[in-house]
Amino acid sequence: MESIEPKSSDTPLDQIPEQPFSLPQGCILDTDAHIPTKCIARYHGFGQRAGFGLPRPTIIPVHVVVFNDDLLGVIWIDFEDFTLYSRVKETFTTNNMQMGPSCL
Repeated sequence: MESIEPKSSDTPLDQIPEQPFSLPQGCILDTDAHIPTKCIARYHGFGQRAGFGLPRPTIIPVHVVVFNDDLLGVIWIDFEDFTLYSRVKETFTTNNMQMGPSCL
């Protein structure tokens, strides 16, 4: 994946045909969620990652995969790791945020 040269496209996202998707061999899946076998877009970029075992936040190359309007995945190239993100559908109100004073 690191050797793939990014290319830009003028095609609107809603006009890009679905593409087949599968995780690269050796990529660690950190979720037990169902991973779609088709995606609508892929992007090269950079992501910031920090967590257990990492002494400080690190900017690393990523491959972002858009599955639909509510689901995307990120392949963290240097870590050979895949994370899946979904849109939050919860409506947050002041009733949900009783932990402290409002910042608003």
